[in-house]
Amino acid sequence: MAQPLPYERDFDFAGFQSTHPSTPLPGDKVNLELDQVAETIDQIRERIRILQRDDLQLANQSVGWDQLKPELRNGFSTPTVWATGVDYAVGAAVYVGRKVYAALVAHKSVNFGVDLAAGKWYMLADFTAVTQVDQTAVEAAQQAIAAATAAQGSALAAAQTVAQSAANAQAAQNSATAAAASQVAAAGHANAAGISSTSAAASAAAAATSASNAATAGATAGEAAALAKIDASIGDTIQAHSAVLDGIAAPGGAGSAGLAVLAIGQISAINAKMGSYDTKTAAAAAQIDATINSIIIFGYAAVGDGGLSRYKRVGSEPSHSGKLQSSDGAWWELAVDEVTPYMFGAKGDLVADDTAAFNNCFAFFKVKNCSCRVPSPTKGYAISDSLNIYLTADYDTSWAGYRGKQVIIDKGARFKATAAMYAMVNIGDATWDGIVRDGVFVGGVFDCNNLASVGVYAPFYELLSVRGVTVWNYLDAGFVMGAASTPGSSYEGLMTDCHTNRGLTAAPAGSVSVRWNRGGDNHMWNCILKGHKVAGVSGDGTWNMKLYGVHCWNNAEHGDAQYGFVLKGGNQLIGCQVDMPVVTAAYRFEGADNALIGSNITKDNGAVGGYFVDLQSGATVVAMGCKIMASATHELAGEVTGVTTGYTGIGNQVSGVNSPATTTRRINASGPVGTGTFTVATLPATDRKRGDRAFVTDATATTFATNVVGGGANWVPVVFNGSNWIIG
Repeated sequence: MAQPLPYERDFDFAGFQSTHPSTPLPGDKVNLELDQVAETIDQIRERIRILQRDDLQLANQSVGWDQLKPELRNGFSTPTVWATGVDYAVGAAVYVGRKVYAALVAHKSVNFGVDLAAGKWYMLADFTAVTQVDQTAVEAAQQAIAAATAAQGSALAAAQTVAQSAANAQAAQNSATAAAASQVAAAGHANAAGISSTSAAASAAAAATSASNAATAGATAGEAAALAKIDASIGDTIQAHSAVLDGIAAPGGAGSAGLAVLAIGQISAINAKMGSYDTKTAAAAAQIDATINSIIIFGYAAVGDGGLSRYKRVGSEPSHSGKLQSSDGAWWELAVDEVTPYMFGAKGDLVADDTAAFNNCFAFFKVKNCSCRVPSPTKGYAISDSLNIYLTADYDTSWAGYRGKQVIIDKGARFKATAAMYAMVNIGDATWDGIVRDGVFVGGVFDCNNLASVGVYAPFYELLSVRGVTVWNYLDAGFVMGAASTPGSSYEGLMTDCHTNRGLTAAPAGSVSVRWNRGGDNHMWNCILKGHKVAGVSGDGTWNMKLYGVHCWNNAEHGDAQYGFVLKGGNQLIGCQVDMPVVTAAYRFEGADNALIGSNITKDNGAVGGYFVDLQSGATVVAMGCKIMASATHELAGEVTGVTTGYTGIGNQVSGVNSPATTTRRINASGPVGTGTFTVATLPATDRKRGDRAFVTDATATTFATNVVGGGANWVPVVFNGSNWIIG
């Protein structure tokens, strides 16, 4: 499970308070910050829940092999055949002929005889004499000590009481030698084992009986205490020695581990009892004890590859890819609270194709009530086809609402398209079954690599939150929210801290950063949109939107854009900005009742031209407190174009605009309304437009509609008629 998502503050409350001492803190910003704090706290609490029970003790099955300190482990690994040129660690076990040795020191193998003489190995067991014992009797004896083999995985004490059991170990060695040298002793137990299968079976029964009796009589007090602990934790009866076992495995030298050596050689059987495996493949190849209902896998393809997971026994084959079948025929289903693509084989090396691993992960997530997190990879995820994420949850009748689902991608997780596709990520689909209700998609950097048309595509939703997602190098759009083909409208799409960008190349023709289709009532906060040709935000679903702090701009290499925003009607833009050369206008409206509040255009590069606002037929907008700025060499052609009668400007700051048009359409005042007072000589001579009004204090005459002449003592109102200031 990945670490909790760190909290990162987005809004400078102290700075806001210092510059706005009499203004209350913005409630929406406070809510957003608290939501992020709550999300991090919830993740921390969830991880504590996994590790700690309600009685403050460690959670059951929360500690695995990798978490144990070295002094708590058995110290012996699964024996392998000795080979030259191998780096052997302390405790590594090897076969040399019919003998088993363990490494005393870490070393690289050269010549076994030389290494043995140098004290790098000590012998655990010598099976040379065991040549004629009937195989059936051996198997029967092995079954009699199945519980003893389990001690390897759970009891260091059993492996560390070597010195205490030296006398018994030596006796076992003698017994093994005697059993191998003469079949008389074996026949005493097996009743002439090997002559017939019937007599072999009888020998097996006698061996089991002998093992039980010898264990009762021969265990020392120290051994008994250790075995009692093992017995309590595993639920099996552990036998220290028996006459038959002495004939199967015996110590080969001082300090060796007696029958514990046999446990070392039976690690696969121990795992079958303990329910832990290195990889998914190893678990699938295992014969797992029927009493085991839960197993742990330490990696998908290798230990530590991120695929650590738990599986539970189920009665039939699951309908998803979170499954495995062990060699005994049992089916096992992934059973985790949080699923990751590494549990399905993702590599994250930007070489291997991770598409199938992700889609198998998301298919499991679709049908299971769990969370989904994508960790930050070593390099990145190579994607050759669309990733299909379903955030639809069943209607919960217990409280009359939908249980929202979320996918969280760590901040540094990068995805790169390696083949042509429409969208790198599909969130739901365009059907009622695929609609997203109360879903959350967080994080990730998606590089379309000029191969994918779209970064993130959500065709159909009723409340979908997309947060902290970045899309690079898209051909058509960074984000597409909603689709014309859906059976209903999409609404309440919430986009926060999302960004688009591209390398230092020209934006493709027709490209937009965010396209909203079929719907309305969508929201955008604090998004930086770059690398588009038509607009930063557009689409036929841009009705009744709330946009806060959305910034559209291009690098010079991206080229000019047609617009910053292309919106329908009923929209409110607060603190938005267009910061690039625009061919037509920064803000285009195609419907009525729009508002621009404190939203700007800053033009300091590109050719002369473009407007602040473009109004289509029937469109209206009130622009208040906006900055409409351009430099003297890169002027805007004007403040408004199109159907200019739908534009009202109030208190805007205008500079570098050929035709400023800031006006107030209507003012209702309970008292007198005044204008500035001038002398005729001080009336504006350049910064003026038809309809501008003022009051003159030195007119020589008061005749209506005549040119005003200064030098007198008359107070008269004047208006600019496009050519002159006249009385009226």
